[in-house]
Amino acid sequence: MFLDVWRCACAWVAGGLLDLWYPRACLVCGEKLHPRARLSFCGPCLGGQIYAVLECCFRCGTILPPGSVKPCYLCAWCAQKAVPLDGCVSAVPYVEAMRPLILKCKHLEGAWLCRPLAELLVHVRGTQLRNWSPDVVIGVPRFYRRRILTGYDQGRSLAVQVGRLLRVRCRFVRYPVVRQRRTRVHVGMSPTERVRNVRGAFRVRQRSVVQGRRVLLVDDVMTSGATLFELARTLKRSGAVAVFAATVARAGSFSAPSQTT
Repeated sequence: MFLDVWRCACAWVAGGLLDLWYPRACLVCGEKLHPRARLSFCGPCLGGQIYAVLECCFRCGTILPPGSVKPCYLCAWCAQKAVPLDGCVSAVPYVEAMRPLILKCKHLEGAWLCRPLAELLVHVRGTQLRNWSPDVVIGVPRFYRRRILTGYDQGRSLAVQVGRLLRVRCRFVRYPVVRQRRTRVHVGMSPTERVRNVRGAFRVRQRSVVQGRRVLLVDDVMTSGATLFELARTLKRSGAVAVFAATVARAGSFSAPSQTT
């Protein structure tokens, strides 16, 4: 316990000194932030350009028309179909202000963005994530060749930061699940093509890590949900009790998720 207190004190002092020499600025507009600001976004940007109350399906995360959501609401698709995810949330919509940050986060030069983006996710959805009581936090894995070319894995980095910020008794495992084959980039694909593209793409390396446990998947952005759904199916076939998903941003609107059984 003493060691944890010492680390927190050192981090607080180091952060204060850095703020004196290099004042924090909003990631969107560049305005100087208050030294005690919890997020890396200023109030006007957070309230006007980024944050919006996402009314979405509790199960699949599909964005729904305003005023249609009640607590634990399920969209028409989830009410009729078996959805592999037991819960899905996103912090903000994939708006123009967030797009450059999300795209930069996918490359090594933008690895530092994982921390502020994870802070945004936990700030907006932290209560719900803690209520899920995850045992294991896993980032959506990249294919190993892609990971070597880019220099890092943004899904894993986001998962590390989210696990630390949640401050729950959850275990982070480095690579319990791998992408066993190369998949094409989903840009320009139809929902059906995305489902086919990721079918059978994942493999669980360590069954003991997920068997009988509640798993939280973390990724930067969710569009059709094909990748997260396929990964959830793979984890449940390996014995996971429940699989949840959390993403920084959510793209798309007012449409049922594309998935096949």
